[in-house]
Amino acid sequence: MKTAEWLKKYGIVLKKSLGQVFLSDQRIAEKIALYVPHDSEVVEVGAGAGTLTEELARRVRKVIAVEIDRRLESLLKERLEPFSNVVIVFEDFLKLDLGEFREHVFVGNLPYHLGTRIIEKVLKETSTPLAIFMLQKEVAQRITARPGSKSYGSFSVFVQSVCDVDVLFHVSPSHFLPNPRVESTVIRLKPVRSLPEDDFERFVRKCFSNRRKKLVNSAGLSEEILKNLGIPSNARAEDLSVKDYKKLFEVVREWRKTSTT
Repeated sequence: MKTAEWLKKYGIVLKKSLGQVFLSDQRIAEKIALYVPHDSEVVEVGAGAGTLTEELARRVRKVIAVEIDRRLESLLKERLEPFSNVVIVFEDFLKLDLGEFREHVFVGNLPYHLGTRIIEKVLKETSTPLAIFMLQKEVAQRITARPGSKSYGSFSVFVQSVCDVDVLFHVSPSHFLPNPRVESTVIRLKPVRSLPEDDFERFVRKCFSNRRKKLVNSAGLSEEILKNLGIPSNARAEDLSVKDYKKLFEVVREWRKTSTT
């Protein structure tokens, strides 16, 4: 039975307030699941009507399907009944304690308005080896953006400071219920570096707080500090790579320590 038929059977009307745009194409779900190793224990962020959950259950060792909307309980229990390796958890993912899922793989078709918050939570609260998320294309572009591009910002630096990031494929609106007005993109995050400290995040956000200004003005940095790192004095926030930000942060931190002693 197709996803639209499952929703009709249970009389479920999707809620805009929850950002419910459900994946309806089983072929796309299968394509996403193929990127997840067979022996994985997976936390699915937002089970929805179970389209992706089904494909994950066919492939991996175990699926913890997290869903906020209890109206979907009967639907999910019936649709996923054939799979003994699925556990359904009705909870707001952003409020969920991820302590017992620290080593799990995270997968999901994320609500467009919550994508960055969910990714931040996963990276900060777990030691996941892999996350595969479908997001609004614009958000995916921000995450994967390179220095010098309009999409490159503080969240790009945060994610890329921790993860190797890849765009896997794009998904057109016709594969969802209801059809959104924007395209979606599936990305892969592989955390390979330690999580940066909070001060680093605050420093990068300050640098991007007025991206039209030069760093010497927006972040109060001296031209001498930039020059010593080989960074032009007229550089703006979007001109620096993740490595540049890490070096600059360490130099500025040491400079502040010595200037206050």
